[in-house]
Amino acid sequence: MNIILGVLFLIWGLIILAIGAKKMSDKDLKAESRGDNILFEIEWLTLLIQKLPSPLVRSFVIIVGVAFSGTGVFLIV
Repeated sequence: MNIILGVLFLIWGLIILAIGAKKMSDKDLKAESRGDNILFEIEWLTLLIQKLPSPLVRSFVIIVGVAFSGTGVFLIV
């Protein structure tokens, strides 16, 4: 079971890293608010993230991807 979860975490971390490092642009980080979102927390987090500098957001995404990959490697070993 640990190997299956480890592989899933590792793949998910690599996907996060690939998207975060290669495909995030300033336009993606400054998306428009929809206004009709039912989940207030998601809308609040989106507004908070848009106020942060884009290098900080990119760094956070890369750290999350490395954490997922590291957890996957730990579970496999």
